[in-house]
Amino acid sequence: MGSGVRVYDARRPDIPRVRRFGLLVSVAWSSDEGWLAVAQEQKVLLVGPHRSVVLPLRALDLAWTRDLS
Repeated sequence: MGSGVRVYDARRPDIPRVRRFGLLVSVAWSSDEGWLAVAQEQKVLLVGPHRSVVLPLRALDLAWTRDLS
């Protein structure tokens, strides 16, 4: 297998359960695409256009559930 980014459709039942990275990492973009959320095993990083916020939370997956505007 080559390296790079893989995107899986969570609606499909055949998602591989393979851990290929040192950390479990999930990413999600806000609905306006102005913020990026990155979850690692011990923190969630919110990256905005002018600032970043580190949340000391354990997360395996992320999703934006409402608009930030």
